Amino acid sequence: METAELPTQTPAQVIEGLGVSDNGLGVYDPVKSDDVLDSNTALRLLQRLRDWRIEEARRQRTNRYQQAIDADFYDNIQWQQEHVAELEARGQAPLTYNKVALAVDWMVGTQVRTRMDWNILGRGADDMEAAQAKTNVFKYLSDNDNAPQTLTAVFRDACKVGVGWVEQGVNTDPTKEILFMRRVSWRNMWFDSRSTAADYDEDARYEIRDTWLDVDVARHMFWSRRALITQGAIGGGDRIGNEDADNEELREDYDFTDIGRYVQANAWNSVENRRRRVLISECWYKVPQRLTMIRGGQFQGQCYDGKNAAHKLAISTGDGKVVHTFRMAMRVAFWCNAGLLFEGPTPYNHDKFPITPCFFKRRDRDNMPYGAIRGNRDAQEDFNQRMSRALWRLSTRRLHYEANAFYDEDEALIQANRPDGKFKMRAGMLDKAKFESDGDLAQGDLKLAELDVRHIEYGSGITNESLGRETNATSGRAIERRQDQSSVTTADQYDSFALMFKKTGEIRLSNIEQYWTEEKTIRITDRPGEKPKFLEINKPVFDAASQQWVYINDVTKSKADFIVAARDYRDSVREAMFESLMALIAKLPPEAGMQLLDIAFEMHPDIPNKQEVMKRVRHIAGVPDPEEKKSPEQLAQEAKAQQRAEMVADAQAANVVAQARKTAAEADKASNQAKESLAKINGLLAQGDLAGAKALLDNVTAIY
Repeated sequence: METAELPTQTPAQVIEGLGVSDNGLGVYDPVKSDDVLDSNTALRLLQRLRDWRIEEARRQRTNRYQQAIDADFYDNIQWQQEHVAELEARGQAPLTYNKVALAVDWMVGTQVRTRMDWNILGRGADDMEAAQAKTNVFKYLSDNDNAPQTLTAVFRDACKVGVGWVEQGVNTDPTKEILFMRRVSWRNMWFDSRSTAADYDEDARYEIRDTWLDVDVARHMFWSRRALITQGAIGGGDRIGNEDADNEELREDYDFTDIGRYVQANAWNSVENRRRRVLISECWYKVPQRLTMIRGGQFQGQCYDGKNAAHKLAISTGDGKVVHTFRMAMRVAFWCNAGLLFEGPTPYNHDKFPITPCFFKRRDRDNMPYGAIRGNRDAQEDFNQRMSRALWRLSTRRLHYEANAFYDEDEALIQANRPDGKFKMRAGMLDKAKFESDGDLAQGDLKLAELDVRHIEYGSGITNESLGRETNATSGRAIERRQDQSSVTTADQYDSFALMFKKTGEIRLSNIEQYWTEEKTIRITDRPGEKPKFLEINKPVFDAASQQWVYINDVTKSKADFIVAARDYRDSVREAMFESLMALIAKLPPEAGMQLLDIAFEMHPDIPNKQEVMKRVRHIAGVPDPEEKKSPEQLAQEAKAQQRAEMVADAQAANVVAQARKTAAEADKASNQAKESLAKINGLLAQGDLAGAKALLDNVTAIY
C-alpha cells in the first residue's frame, strides 16, 4: 500500500489551519462557523445537558464520596491519615484485617461459580434454526470479548460501591469484531437519580459519562470539530489536579477537602502531567417524539423503516401493521468545555441506554446506590482499631522509676523495651523502678473484636458454613440450613445481577440482528478438549428451485427472544431432581427406564455436550425429540410404522379371540363327557357294583 507524506507545517500554519487565533488563548469564534452545532438551538441544548450534569454532580456528591471510601476499604485503605500519624507517633502499628473484602470476594466468587449462560429462542416455529445460530454467535462473541469476566468485574463494582456499569456497542476498528462489551468505571458515570424502577430503561431520562482523552485521539474522533478539542485541552506541563480545577462542575466529584477524608495513598495533586488531555462528556438521553412504528408480528416495537426490505415484506403480508404513536426516543450528544461536538439519534435499533447499570442496593430517601461494604465499615474500622490496640497493649510495658535510679537513663529506657533488655541500676534503687502492662485490658478489646467480625460475617450473609470452615454445627442438616441462610441473605443482589444480565443479553441480541450482516464462519466448542465445530453465518447460496440467492443462518432476517439460562446457587434444584429421577429409573424395568432416561438428562444442569448426549440417548431408546421439527420423510415413515403396528395389533386380537373360542369348545366337550361318566357311575351304584363304580370314578379323576 502506498503512503503519502504529510506536508511540513510550521506551528503558526497548524494553528491557522485549526481556525484558532495565534494569541496563546485558543479562542474559538462560533459566530464564524456555519455548523448546525453552533446554532442557538444547539447552544440551548448544550446548556440543558450541562445542567443535568451539574445537578447530578450536586445530588450525588456526598454519596460518591462515601462510595470512594467503600472502594478504599476494599483496597485495604481503611485508616484515616490523622489516626495513622497519631499511632506512628506512639509506636503503635495501624494494622488492617480486611474482613469486608473477604465478604465481597465471596459474593463475587459465588457469581463466578454460578455464571449464567446465553440462550436464544425464536418467536415462531420457523425461527428455531436461526435462534440456535444466534445462540452460537452469542457464545462466540462472549469468548471473543471475555464477556463473563467483564460481567464479573461489573458485579464486583456493584458489591463494592453499589453500582457497576457495562457498555455494549459497535466497534469502528475493522480489525476487531464489530460488537463489543466492556466495563465502565462507576467514577465516570452520572445516572438519573430520579429513576426508581428496577429496570433503569423504564423511567430514566439520561445517563452521562465523562472521559478524559488525549487531544490527538479526541481530534481524530471528532475531526470536524477539532478546533474545539484544541481549545478545550489542558495539560502540557500542568499538574493533573489542574484538570479538575479548570472544570468547576467536575471539582465537586473529587475535591473532598471540606468533608475531611480521601487523602490516604493519594498522590493526585503531586504528579506532573506531560500529556495534553481534554474532558469529553457523553450523554444518552430520551426526548418525547411521535414515531411511525410496527405493532404486532416479528418486528413488534421497531421503528418502521421504509427502506428495510424485511419491514416492507412483513407489512405487505399482514405480519404486523404500521402505527403512529408517541414514545420517548433515544438520542446522544458529546461535548467538551468549549462546545458541542456531536448530537443525533441513537444508532441502535434497541432504543435503550447502551450502558447498563447493575445496582446492588439503593437508598430509599434519595435512590443513591451503596454496596455490601457500606453497612460494615464501622465494624471493620472498630475491628482494626481494637486489634491494633490489643497487640500494642500486649507488646508494650510502662516503666515507673525515680530520678537517678539508673546509671545511664537513656540506655535503660532503650533496654526496657527489649524482651531481653539489660540495664544497670544504682545501689539501693532496685525497688525504685517497676513495670506495668495492660495485658488484661487487651482481652476486652479481643472480645469486642469478635463481635465486630460476627457482625461483618452475618450482616453480609457470609457465614463460616458458607465458607466451608469448621463450625459448631455438627449435623449435615444444620450446616445445610446455615448455608441456605447465606444464599437467602444475598439472593436479592444476585437477582439484580440477573436483571442486568437479561438487559445486556437483549441489547446484544438486538445489535447482532442489526449489525452482524457479513458472511462469517465461527468455531464453536462447548468444552476444552472437545472437537471444534464450525458454523457458517449469513452465507449466500443460490437456490436452483426458486432461482434466488438465499442465506444460510441469516441472523438479521428473523427476530428472537433472549432467555437467561442460569444455575441455582450451590446444589441446584434441577440437579437434585436429576438424582431423584435416576434413582427411580434404577428401580424400574429396563424398558420403562429407557423411556425416562432422556427426561432425566434434560434436568441435569451441567452435562458436557448435553444436546449430543440427549440425541444419542433418544436414538437408543427410540424416543423422538419433542422440539425437533420432523421432515416429510420422517412423518411418512412414522405413518407406515403406525399402520404396521395397527395391523399387528389386529392380528394379535383375532388370534386371542380364536384361542378363546377353541378353549370354550373344549370345555363344553369335557363337560358332556363328565355328565356321561356320572350317569354310568350312578347306574353301577344302583346295581350294587361298588367295585365297578370306584374304578370308573378313579378313571374320570385321572383324566380331569
